[in-house]
Amino acid sequence: MVVPTSGKALASLVLGILGAFWIPAILALIFGYQARSEIRQARGRMAGGELARAGIILGWVYAPFAALIPILIIAAIAIPGLLKSRMAANEASAVGIVRTINTACFTYASMHPDRGFPRTLAEMGPEGANLMEASVVSGRKSGYTFHYEASDRDGDGVLDTYQAMASPVVRDKTGRRYFFTDESGIIRVSTEGPATSSSPPL
Repeated sequence: MVVPTSGKALASLVLGILGAFWIPAILALIFGYQARSEIRQARGRMAGGELARAGIILGWVYAPFAALIPILIIAAIAIPGLLKSRMAANEASAVGIVRTINTACFTYASMHPDRGFPRTLAEMGPEGANLMEASVVSGRKSGYTFHYEASDRDGDGVLDTYQAMASPVVRDKTGRRYFFTDESGIIRVSTEGPATSSSPPL
């Protein structure tokens, strides 16, 4: 007499082999345990115990790793969106800081007409005219670095021109756009590299 093999035991083994694809690993465990129960109840009239055991083992081997797949899929979908949102927030912050630099420069010049614009960011910070917060004066904030320089164009000893630039610390990670401004007060932007006085206005 040929003893039939449990279909669930065979299914458990096959699904266990395919267990790396997550759902099969879970099904391998379900069918494997059901098959073992059926085989015990059949009292020798059904074979496949070893197949069921193999399926269960494979299911337990793959299930923990396979469970990571949905997490990885969600992360792959979510992370780019989070990075874009973070870059957009950093860029908005950088534009705000550049505007603050413009305002601080003209305020400083009105306070010190004999000097003109400040020589450095530090002269506008808490240790100077206190027109900007220390985090901006440090030259780095919200994923951007800030560079400022002023000069005396007509040689009369009064600084009458300046340039301020904002660049992402890590391009395409902390920000994508570069910003530039000068005594015109116009903020200019570039996505190809550092912005200059010839870059298009924001």
